[in-house]
Amino acid sequence: MDNSVDEAMAGFATKVTLVLRADGGIECIDDGRGIPVDEHPVEKKPAVELVLTTLHSGGKFDSDSYAVSGGLHGVGVSVVNALAVRLEVDIKRDGFRWTQSYHHSVPTGPLVKGEPTTETGTTITYWADPDIFETTEYNLETVSRRLQEMAFLNKGLTIVVRDERVSEEEAEADADGQVARVKEQTFHYPGGLEDFVRHINRSREALHEKVVAFDAKGEDLESRSPCSGTPATRSRSTPSPTRSTPTRAAPTRRASAPRSPGW
Repeated sequence: MDNSVDEAMAGFATKVTLVLRADGGIECIDDGRGIPVDEHPVEKKPAVELVLTTLHSGGKFDSDSYAVSGGLHGVGVSVVNALAVRLEVDIKRDGFRWTQSYHHSVPTGPLVKGEPTTETGTTITYWADPDIFETTEYNLETVSRRLQEMAFLNKGLTIVVRDERVSEEEAEADADGQVARVKEQTFHYPGGLEDFVRHINRSREALHEKVVAFDAKGEDLESRSPCSGTPATRSRSTPSPTRSTPTRAAPTRRASAPRSPGW
């Protein structure tokens, strides 16, 4: 998710989808540039294979790849692969679809060049190793809250959370019109942190209707749309501790091919 959001921050992605699969896997889909697939001149391996198997192979160390990034230690996605029983990568880049599978972080075969496509993006699907983790059950509320915070912090980005563990029947409204279980949620906030302030004030009586935001120079951002800016407002009630201002969590996956654009 962090790598996909970084693609959006760099201006190359507009939508990220996270799927909680019925078989216990996690699937992350973005419409960014796609992990590079060209062969590394020294290692003689596809860049994506280095990304998924080698620590600190990240393009985040190259200032030409990302002007802004959520983290720079370059170990994220390779660690995810190391802690997974199985991982599959599906890339749309350079006019083709590319796929590769891993078992306990070891490639089960070479990178496969598939059918032509005009689309771009990356899909990572993994199954956490139950011999390493005490539980591999994911809490939808925890995941959704975290991704909602990411959407607030990245104005204009669309983040979709889909829970395939919920059947269509379970997601249908009950007799009172209430949805029994949520199957899909979409988070999209054109105002970014300004929308966050409105969100936490939705059940409160705010002293001011307008959310005032300023940039570092003290200029009003009302007619502008940068990702930076500090929203300010007052509320008559004390914010709930469970609804505190979101902060950027420590990145959990970060890797890329050396000096390759993206990832």
